[in-house]
Amino acid sequence: MLLTGRFVSAMPVIPLTIIQLLAVGIYSGISAFVSSEPAFYLAGNTPLSWYDSVFSPIVLSAILVAGILGTAYAYWAQSACQKILPDYKVALIFTLEPIFACLTAAIFLNETLGIIGLIGAVSILLGMLIAETGNKFFFRSA
Repeated sequence: MLLTGRFVSAMPVIPLTIIQLLAVGIYSGISAFVSSEPAFYLAGNTPLSWYDSVFSPIVLSAILVAGILGTAYAYWAQSACQKILPDYKVALIFTLEPIFACLTAAIFLNETLGIIGLIGAVSILLGMLIAETGNKFFFRSA
């Protein structure tokens, strides 16, 4: 995010997005093929390796949908918005990402955080807010 803030003012958004996606794709592809962990695992079924499952139609369609909508659009939108918003505002917006992930998991998967998870989540969010706002978080100027 910090590097995106630095490069977004000097580069057009679409080439920057393409570079970001290529980097993520290359590093993720290398780690996927090097890893001995199963790619997909459903309890009670045989684990599938990357080699066994990556070329099935459902996996390819999932990769395309997640890659285009969930990743490419998100990277483009982030870079485009960082052109018009200051870095600290973008960072504050990103602090909300874990909150939306928790709410989504609660709504769609009925997942809940325990007390330790809640304490950890609040600590992380407070730490991020304090790091981004400094003394403004505690003291308001008159």
